[in-house]
Amino acid sequence: MKKHLRTFIFGIAFVLIFCISNAQKAYAVDQLIFDEPVLNTPYAGQTEISGILTGYGVLPSGAKVPVETYQNAAWITINGKQYSPIKYGNQMFNYTINKIDADRFSFTFQLPDNIVLKEGDEISGFVIAGTIDNTQNYPQSSYKMSGTYITQPRVIPAVGADVTVHYVDEQGMPIANPKTIPATAIGDDYDATTPDYKLIINGYTLDDTQLPVNAIGKFTDTAQTVTYVYKTTPANTQAKEITVQYIDQNGTQIAKPKTIPAAAIGDDYDATTPDYKLIINGYTLDDTQLPTNAIGKFTDTAQTVTYVYKTTSANKPVAAQAKEITVQYIDQNGKRIAKPKTIPAAAIGDNYDATTPDYKLIINGYTLDDTQLPANAVGKFTDKRQTVTYVYKATPENVPVNQKTQKVIIHYVDQEGKQIAKPKIISGRIGEAYDVTSTDYQLVLNGYTLDKKHLPKNIIGILTDTPQTVTYVYTKNTANIPANTQTQTNEPVNNAHAESKNIDTNTSAKPIKTQTAAYKKMLPKTGETEQVTMIYWGTILLLMSVSLYYNKKSYAID
Repeated sequence: MKKHLRTFIFGIAFVLIFCISNAQKAYAVDQLIFDEPVLNTPYAGQTEISGILTGYGVLPSGAKVPVETYQNAAWITINGKQYSPIKYGNQMFNYTINKIDADRFSFTFQLPDNIVLKEGDEISGFVIAGTIDNTQNYPQSSYKMSGTYITQPRVIPAVGADVTVHYVDEQGMPIANPKTIPATAIGDDYDATTPDYKLIINGYTLDDTQLPVNAIGKFTDTAQTVTYVYKTTPANTQAKEITVQYIDQNGTQIAKPKTIPAAAIGDDYDATTPDYKLIINGYTLDDTQLPTNAIGKFTDTAQTVTYVYKTTSANKPVAAQAKEITVQYIDQNGKRIAKPKTIPAAAIGDNYDATTPDYKLIINGYTLDDTQLPANAVGKFTDKRQTVTYVYKATPENVPVNQKTQKVIIHYVDQEGKQIAKPKIISGRIGEAYDVTSTDYQLVLNGYTLDKKHLPKNIIGILTDTPQTVTYVYTKNTANIPANTQTQTNEPVNNAHAESKNIDTNTSAKPIKTQTAAYKKMLPKTGETEQVTMIYWGTILLLMSVSLYYNKKSYAID
């Protein structure tokens, strides 16, 4: 009996061991369940896709098995065509993987075969198989993305309107130039509370009780204004000027306002004098609406005196309308380099601004000339057309040859090559003709005479890409008149082709030798005249001696 009992117990133990063993094997081959990849929205023009891969697989029990790495080939299906490592080889390894945390990996995958996504392309499958910590107990599982991603058109965010920051005193008068916060995309944040925009202004203190509520906000498609109000510090309190304005019965300005300069606080002013109480052609002063403050005292607040005029019957015009602003773009020669733009007219007196990127353009091949910025780039609409002109400098590689300039220097020297008058210089465009034969350049110099027998050959010519020199040689007159008492001054002279201007007198430190060497060979040196005279008389004496000698000999023979 005991023997049968032991046999039964061993049998039960064997069955349990067998079942447990088989249970472990069955558990080991269960496939792990992975979350599918999540792709970021693909846009037209992309050559890669990106998204998130799971960081773990899930067992049937719900336990998580972490993914160690992703290093296997990718598979992707685009518009129904499958791209696999079998056909596309190493291209399917063109991806980067970064671990975000225990649950996620980010990826970027370069599309194979130089694919560029187009609007409407469908991505219906994508997978990169992961490697888990223990591949023996938990075999890796292939998994794929379900659902379809449709390539969307790329949308460029609309650019918002600029935000202008103003600085005024308690009377609303500007105390500093406005600043502009350049707009980015609509919905982007702006901040006017930084030191770049929330200014410290000498003589004023920011009024903390009137801080603008929109100092921090978002760009919109409408221009916005942020206004900082400042209080005058006591040390800065001074009288404000008086503005005298002239309007018709409709409130339209009919003459340019005048200003009575500020004096000391409490001093009298008088706007009833003829300097301020004007007679305006076509209008009559309305005596029933004379300003009550035409005579008064200066205060620490700006004041305005307004004269109202009635239109004469012969001068009743059609209501004035504001005129548009034309913004034009020229180079330094006045040549148009871009199509003009127009700022549509608003109401008379409304502000316009041509300094925004819509009007202050970046033009290929040119640089804006900051030394010639238009004074009226920011202003107000009037009943007259206005033009804002931006001047640009051509970049060196964009300057045509016929627009480059060169110069000709005219020197004045004596027979020794010594400078006797200040040089002149003319300049013009390369290829233009020049002529220095006029009296503007062939100077009459006191004590000297121009040597017209040896004039330089290049007194008429063409401006080239290198500087040229013309040298006039003068002979000294018999009378020893100082060279510095010349009758011609060296002032700039304009001719048809080039502009003349003075050259630095330091050039006189280096004598000009051009054309004088050959000329000097033709002239006797110092002392040569005496030598010729001595030779001449010596020859005569020698002939006379020979003649006397033969005469004596002849007498002796006789």
